[in-house]
Amino acid sequence: MIATKEIKLQIEIIKNTKKITSAMEMVSASKMRKLQNRMLLSRYYTKKIKEICNRIVADNINEKNNYININKKIKKICYIIITSDKGLCGGLNIKLFKKLLNYIKKDKKEYCFCTIGKIGKKFIKKYGGEIIYNKNNLGDYPKIIEFYNLIKIIIKQYDNNHIDCIKIIYNKSINSIKSLPKIKNLLPLKRKKEKIKKIVYIYETYDFNILLKTLFTKYLESQIYQAILENIASEHSLRMISMKKATENANELIRDLNNIYNKLRQENITQEISEIVNGAALV
Repeated sequence: MIATKEIKLQIEIIKNTKKITSAMEMVSASKMRKLQNRMLLSRYYTKKIKEICNRIVADNINEKNNYININKKIKKICYIIITSDKGLCGGLNIKLFKKLLNYIKKDKKEYCFCTIGKIGKKFIKKYGGEIIYNKNNLGDYPKIIEFYNLIKIIIKQYDNNHIDCIKIIYNKSINSIKSLPKIKNLLPLKRKKEKIKKIVYIYETYDFNILLKTLFTKYLESQIYQAILENIASEHSLRMISMKKATENANELIRDLNNIYNKLRQENITQEISEIVNGAALV
């Protein structure tokens, strides 16, 4: 009887846990769909800004400027690493960290970090990396204005030659069930080998460097914000999958425990009947 009571209690506990995982799955699915809509709308703007920058790089390749100097010697790299603030999202962050560490080992240059997300900050601190900027508690729908301070810091560091290259690492959302860790170069822009269609731009400012700085600031804003949206969408996608698996596992466990409970209950009933029959025979 004690064993059956314990099993019944375990079943109730698992049922309560299942309610939580099922609710988390539905919440993550809803948030993921909203973020994917934002992400897809933002992709077009991000793509167009980069196209304009690439054309200017192609047209002004001989200009002496930090943003478009393809022969710049790279000594120190700043990695902007985007992770989640919370767990329960599968191997999202672990895969990202593995890719980053493998890349750093191969590159063998000095580096520093800008971390976006609590888990990223915790990892870099444990790794012993230099953090020049950190942003936590993004929420599910961050606004680009929240990252203006980050843009100012990295542009200042870049302009003063404290860093020579800016790269961003994040999880790119492929679809509702798949994402991949990606490292993307932001600055300096490299000239593409393929021929870029020439477009004549009319500049309103007399100072080409001011124009470049303004344009590349917008370029960095769009690239970083897009990466953040991609990463949050990937986070909710993997959390949805993780919670779905947890709910399925809970169902299997409940089914197995119910079978054990019914078997024990049947054995107890059989034993009680046997005792009654034996007692009656003695009388």
